Amino acid sequence: MVDQVVVLEDSHADQRFLQRAAEGLDLEVAFHMCDDLAAARAAVEQQEPSLVIVDLSVPGGTGLHFIDELRSTRLALPAVVLTSSSAPWDHSGAIAAGARAVHTKPFEWDEYRLLVERMLRYWLG
Repeated sequence: MVDQVVVLEDSHADQRFLQRAAEGLDLEVAFHMCDDLAAARAAVEQQEPSLVIVDLSVPGGTGLHFIDELRSTRLALPAVVLTSSSAPWDHSGAIAAGARAVHTKPFEWDEYRLLVERMLRYWLG
């Protein structure tokens, strides 16, 4: 079974990093990359994902707003924040909105790859 993962991330470089980090894992994952809130909403409806990965700063609104929407319609769907912000108020705001976990994007490739692997194994494995 292939796990569907919707990713709300407006940076194409970060989208590629996420996909690259998942390559070679013994997990069957299909990523649905979304640049903005409208695309992410549509992908959640169409794909029935097992996991949603959300950046906090995206066109058309905020990742927090999207997570809050998910909590009102799909309570069981885990939303995980992957953000470049290390501000405590961003992290606590994401948890308050309903994120199951918040991770700061590492700057080193090996750390990023390990974070993605652990995240996917935990939520999908």
